[in-house]
Amino acid sequence: MRTYAPWSVYRDRTRLVAHTLLWRYSVIVARMIARLIGAAVLSVAVSAAASQAPAPAPAPSLNLEAVGPQVGARVPSFTLPDQSGQPRSLESLLGPKGAMLVFFRSADW
Repeated sequence: MRTYAPWSVYRDRTRLVAHTLLWRYSVIVARMIARLIGAAVLSVAVSAAASQAPAPAPAPSLNLEAVGPQVGARVPSFTLPDQSGQPRSLESLLGPKGAMLVFFRSADW
């Protein structure tokens, strides 16, 4: 014949298991809620910072027709030092088909 434990033992074990599961899931749910609240706060802070940042000013339009020599225009004669310090004139640079002048902005301006 089988002997069974009294009902109170089963009831206490069931309560213990239920209490343990409830505690574990409540911790998991609390962590999820904390993460969601943290993400919401971060989202609000980022959007507030983005809305307060001033918009960059539009670049002024530049009339390229009025600045510098135009394409195909003749350039006056000049003499300038090269990277070695030697003077170079426009005539010394001209080849059989002419020369191409390229202007670029230096990094140390």
